[in-house]
Amino acid sequence: MKIKRVWIRAVGMLLMCGLLMSNNLTAYAYVTGGYTLNGGVGNYGYTNRYYYVDSSCTSTMTSDIATAWSEWIHTTSSMGITTPISVLKTTTQKDSVFDFYYKSQYEVEDGVFGVTLFWSRQTQVSTTGYMPTSSNWGWTQIILNSPNYLTLSRNDNGLNRQKGVCAHEIGHAMGLFHVDTNPRTLMYPYGDTIQVDKCTSDELNGINSLYK
Repeated sequence: MKIKRVWIRAVGMLLMCGLLMSNNLTAYAYVTGGYTLNGGVGNYGYTNRYYYVDSSCTSTMTSDIATAWSEWIHTTSSMGITTPISVLKTTTQKDSVFDFYYKSQYEVEDGVFGVTLFWSRQTQVSTTGYMPTSSNWGWTQIILNSPNYLTLSRNDNGLNRQKGVCAHEIGHAMGLFHVDTNPRTLMYPYGDTIQVDKCTSDELNGINSLYK
């Protein structure tokens, strides 16, 4: 297992590719496993990647997904950090490497708001609910977990927690692990207590460490 940890030490955690209900754990600026999406996440606009939204997602979810992607992509002026991320929406699923669904993947009591599944062609790379730690992947399924997702607020002191789940899972799909003690980072694993709802400089630096 080659996990890259930046700042402080790491601990294991349940469902590293999912967003959970709150519990106390421990943190970093960013954490990666060193493995990436085959073909990268775009090339500064010269090579676009695509995302697809399944009809199971409502128009509100579709809007949140689009906003989350925009906040990942347009960061040079807002945060002074440029990444290679260049992702567009497609209605042709075969062109997509990020597929979004709204369905029941976990039970209510599991406390999971969203989860990312990793695939290489038709083989699931990680089948235990964890981020891949031994290989790259070719495409991902991001599942907004229906038993819990809509319980999150859309305006909690200015935070859209549902959109935050979309942004968090996008981070996983591009290769970022959880940051487990800093609620002011997007990759904090607890969607009901996180203090941001979009990517921060920490996640952008993590993407650059993987793809630049």
